[in-house]
Amino acid sequence: MYLGASLVLALAYPASPAAAQAPRLTEREIARVVDEVLNRIIPPDSSLSRVPIRDRGLYFDHGRTLAAFGYRDTAAAASRLPLRSSVMPGTRTLLDGCKQVVANPCQHLGWGAYAWLDFVSMSDSVMVVRLNVHWADRGSLPFERGVLPGGRAYLVGFGMEVHLARAADGSWRFARIGPTRVSD
Repeated sequence: MYLGASLVLALAYPASPAAAQAPRLTEREIARVVDEVLNRIIPPDSSLSRVPIRDRGLYFDHGRTLAAFGYRDTAAAASRLPLRSSVMPGTRTLLDGCKQVVANPCQHLGWGAYAWLDFVSMSDSVMVVRLNVHWADRGSLPFERGVLPGGRAYLVGFGMEVHLARAADGSWRFARIGPTRVSD
């Protein structure tokens, strides 16, 4: 009898791995996590392929990040995820025309970098997210602010686990970097 009841419950309430794993953080909490990760891992003064983030510009995918944290409705995501970091709203369409293996114009991305966060796991005291960053490596082409780059580029980037620890005030603070995958 208990086995039958357990089977009925299991069929009636199918487990969703993402929903079971992702706790519901508020949009404000997610924004604070994003700011903490961006400021620690790729601050404006850091460089990607010799061009500083401040000059390159960082497109952040608010919708993709909200979806990774379990939000289904990601309309107007940039206004719903108020970041303090200096970013521009972006989507994966920025990568159209960019390839890792073959040099292409990669015009949508231009000099910019494209980033988003994926949720990995969370306990009461530790959260793990994955920061994903892609940009066009344009070799020795001189950077000119405000000028769309010509020529061809290879899409490069990295995905890095970032571990955060809960502070006494309840906020999430950078703790350490975990495994990193680099594509070049």
